[in-house]
Amino acid sequence: CDLLMALGGDNNNVVSELTNVNFIHLLSQIEIYSKSESSEYRYEVAGVKLGGIASKANLTDSVEWDIIEGNSTDYEDCYLDTPKELSPEYQSVMNPSSGNAFLLPQNLGEEANIAVYLKVKDSGGNKVYPVGDNDYEWVSIKISGDWDSSQKYEYKLDFTTWFEDHQMK
Repeated sequence: CDLLMALGGDNNNVVSELTNVNFIHLLSQIEIYSKSESSEYRYEVAGVKLGGIASKANLTDSVEWDIIEGNSTDYEDCYLDTPKELSPEYQSVMNPSSGNAFLLPQNLGEEANIAVYLKVKDSGGNKVYPVGDNDYEWVSIKISGDWDSSQKYEYKLDFTTWFEDHQMK
């Protein structure tokens, strides 16, 4: 869910005529895409998580966010009933029901990461990851940078060789 603010008019007086207002988006929009071109392994994603993200801030009079330090959290969204099988083309792996994430603009800290809830099957349909009883396992990567208000950030994850690169030896 996005957050908009209208700017314009005269805040001190009641306006009885039409007034132009400009709406601005106050949050950052995040979308995660994934793909796999592997013919040996099939990858399924059943959730996304943005970890180590600031969760509290005050909106200042100058329409800037003042992040409250020490308040980070993980934003997790799973959709186990409708996992997405990755294809050779990048596709959004955000939950089809809830859509993209709208989060506080911020300088990403050292704990910031993206995770996908992943299952890997071989070409015969046998689960090869995760090992054990779990159907899916979180796989994460660190992210860095800044998120600004009114901006959309797209992260593209290529899993084509992920299983081969991470197999237990």
